[in-house]
Amino acid sequence: MVVMPVFAASPEVSSPRVKTVVRPDAKSGKLVRTFVSDSRAALQPPTADLEKMIDRIAGKEGVEVPLVHSVIRA
Repeated sequence: MVVMPVFAASPEVSSPRVKTVVRPDAKSGKLVRTFVSDSRAALQPPTADLEKMIDRIAGKEGVEVPLVHSVIRA
């Protein structure tokens, strides 16, 4: 009978678009976890529902809608 470790059988928790990176901090020596996003995720255009929500909130807050969209793209 072959026994597999539990961690090998568990499904991957992270999204395929986000990668976890653990590195030691140069000053403290402690391990620091950061999340790196896949750049392809940023290239996805916003959905129509998201654009409507952005337009509605920008108008409610008194901010120009094109400005909000350009900041989001940046």
